[in-house]
Amino acid sequence: MDSKSKVTNDGPEGSDVPCSQKSKSLLVEKLGKNLLGDNVQIIIGETILRCNQTVLVAYCEFFAKTLMIGDSVRLSMSMAPSTFELAYTWMINKNPLCPSDEIVPLLVAGLILGCSRLSKGILEAFNDLHSFSAKEAYWCYREAMEINVAGVAQLLLPRVSQSFLILVASSVFRKLDAKHVYELLSSNHLAVQSEIEVFYAAIIWLYDDYPNRKKHIKYLLRAIRFNLLPCYLVLHWGENLEELNYELAQEVRVCLTKTMLFQIEVYAGADRDLPLPRIWITDPICPYHKDMELDEYIRISLKDFLCYLKLLQTSESTFLSRIQILPPKKSPVKKILFKKPSKK
Repeated sequence: MDSKSKVTNDGPEGSDVPCSQKSKSLLVEKLGKNLLGDNVQIIIGETILRCNQTVLVAYCEFFAKTLMIGDSVRLSMSMAPSTFELAYTWMINKNPLCPSDEIVPLLVAGLILGCSRLSKGILEAFNDLHSFSAKEAYWCYREAMEINVAGVAQLLLPRVSQSFLILVASSVFRKLDAKHVYELLSSNHLAVQSEIEVFYAAIIWLYDDYPNRKKHIKYLLRAIRFNLLPCYLVLHWGENLEELNYELAQEVRVCLTKTMLFQIEVYAGADRDLPLPRIWITDPICPYHKDMELDEYIRISLKDFLCYLKLLQTSESTFLSRIQILPPKKSPVKKILFKKPSKK
């Protein structure tokens, strides 16, 4: 990734993050009185970094109560010297350009050091559509998953989920491992036009290397909210399971049977917990967009979805600006359960 984002002391360039002018004035005054400048040493591995005690105390909770002028502190936490140096450069307000491959380590550093303004600025830079494409956003999310620092990946997941369809249209999606695919498909923040798109995304991933991935069928299908599908799509797949590979068809049959029983009970007035909705959107360039307005669904085939993905491959740059996010649907099953499909 070659893109860079300016993570300033007021958030990313162009954003307006309130900060205390009084605190800034006090900091400038203290720095003015401190003629020694760099008066503490931070040791990471074999690297010695000379910093200003007032700056570190002002920005980092980690140093707030213990760091004194003249101290030498060895950091045992997992952090590269270059990452700490970048964080410190941000603190002294030089507005560094942050390479996209440093975003996640810098965010982790901000969280570990208790530098809340840095963490907030990074997240806002990450969500800046001009700085990060959907693919780059996902690679940051994947890196956060691999670092396995509690909560970091979850902070990035909403942005990644919003660009889910763009990700599915890319070759990156087909290269993911089963764990990352499951995390995405399970997200409440997933922005889709219908749950059938989530189902087809799972099929696309499985079919890309079916002999080696069929062992993950049952695992991935647990992420699909079949109860969000209108009954005629459930019946359609119930009648056309021969289109799927045998192992996949067997597991889908079990899911569809449970879904049919659930929908019948809901229709009969049973008090059942309805599934959580996704983030429902519409995309004006989608071939089946008009048919999906006002809860009107059609029998969207896998072929239809693949055609839409081809369009997304050539229109990624305008995706987030052109989609419309629809109001949350509190009872999607009751609204679309037995509605007749639209005709093309």
